Amino acid sequence: MIKLKEIMKEISDKEIKKSLQHRRKTGGCGMLRYVGIPHLVKIGKWNDLYEWEKKWFLDGVVKGLWDKKGNHLKDRSKFKDEKIQIKEYLILRKKGLGKD
Repeated sequence: MIKLKEIMKEISDKEIKKSLQHRRKTGGCGMLRYVGIPHLVKIGKWNDLYEWEKKWFLDGVVKGLWDKKGNHLKDRSKFKDEKIQIKEYLILRKKGLGKD
């Protein structure tokens, strides 16, 4: 079995950067689309975006995902309800009303 450290020694930073740039040119992934692109806009990198990224970002503005500055408008966490339930449970438990 090849160890990860051995593989990483063979891959240079230049190769990793090249691979990530290629991935970005060809559409990226969800993390890039929903987090990376708005972040790049937020830090002033609009001119560095590819055309498809600019279109994706502007579509997100129209859909209300983020504002034109790249700030997310909604809490998109799928765990939000669970967090609220846990907080409520802990409050009740602290008061001696929660089920153990």
